[in-house]
Amino acid sequence: MTRVIENLGLVLMLAGVVVSAVAVWRSVQRAGVSGCPGVDPGGAWWRWAWSPWRWVRRPWCGYDLSGAPVVDGVVTCPECGRRGAVPARRRAGGRWRAGVVSAVLLAAGVACWEVRWVRGARWAGRAPTGVLLAAETAAPWFWSPRLEQELSARSKAGVWWVWGRWLERCASVAMGADGARYNADWGASVLGSRLPGSMPAVERALESGDRQRRQYAAGVVMGAVGRGVLDAGALPESFWEAAVEGLADDSHAVSGDMAFGNARAFTEFLVRHSPRAAGPLLRALSSADGQQRVLSASVLARAGREVRPDLAWRAGPVLCEHLRDNGIEGDAVEAARALLAMGPLALAPLERFAAGEGAGGAPDRQGALTAEYLVRHLRGEPLTRAERRRLNVITSVRGNTFED
Repeated sequence: MTRVIENLGLVLMLAGVVVSAVAVWRSVQRAGVSGCPGVDPGGAWWRWAWSPWRWVRRPWCGYDLSGAPVVDGVVTCPECGRRGAVPARRRAGGRWRAGVVSAVLLAAGVACWEVRWVRGARWAGRAPTGVLLAAETAAPWFWSPRLEQELSARSKAGVWWVWGRWLERCASVAMGADGARYNADWGASVLGSRLPGSMPAVERALESGDRQRRQYAAGVVMGAVGRGVLDAGALPESFWEAAVEGLADDSHAVSGDMAFGNARAFTEFLVRHSPRAAGPLLRALSSADGQQRVLSASVLARAGREVRPDLAWRAGPVLCEHLRDNGIEGDAVEAARALLAMGPLALAPLERFAAGEGAGGAPDRQGALTAEYLVRHLRGEPLTRAERRRLNVITSVRGNTFED
């Protein structure tokens, strides 16, 4: 594709040279001729702008008016009917238009021919800050990371007293799913480094219709809370909605596993701040996404035992259903650990699940065995080592739940 653009540059430069040559030739050929300039097309410019020929030259009649009768200083062209003053000589006939078109074609041709240099942003270090921001705003997907690196360097140098809000808007847009590689990380880095001043831009990103932008913005806020830059008690509701949304199975995870990625990060964060996110977490218990259901229930179970036992109790039945062998990788392990964290509150939902009174009916072998051992453990009944090892029937278990 780059080679095609470079070849297009040659064509544009050739066209610019041809336009210039034709304009000069016509100007020299008709110099000094007192000819009629022709009737102006009139009207709005878009009525005739569709014709590239009009861009280059004006309408030209060319009738020799040197012998035409003049009445009150006005001459009427017998050829085209134009009425006006007698021209002392033939006017340029659109020469300035040809010059502008030629300059534009030559500039576009040079830019296409040097597309590697332009796209690589090797000029970024010498360009004004406003030019860099305009380029990032116009086509963020086009430039190499060098342009964004230059913007970051200037931001850290403290030269943004004029351009700061524009930079934050560019960073917010970059966090969206625009097809460009790595620019979302750059946008999150810029907004995170400018907090709390960039919080208005972050809040707009949290309310965006782009899921990726919301997730990156929530990650920026979560990191700022961890660094002590923001207070978790003063965060907007849109952040908690985005954080719970991040528990779902999405492309931000690693290898499709809930043990990694944004889902795990948000889970641990929400456990520490669950009272603020109670509403979104309760709504997520009925989500169509299995990973979001089990992680939301896990948060409520792990955090609600001490803070909100009623929330932990509502999470119990959801966790029990995820003890089954299903297609959600790692959910049984997550559910078992969350039920253990509930303590005695988990006994009632586990017993109903084992008796087949759960939403999904009778449990399968994996669910029945896991529920049995969990109930015995929570009641204080000893389990043999062999019985503990039998918990490895849980799909994709990574360790002994009772010994971790």
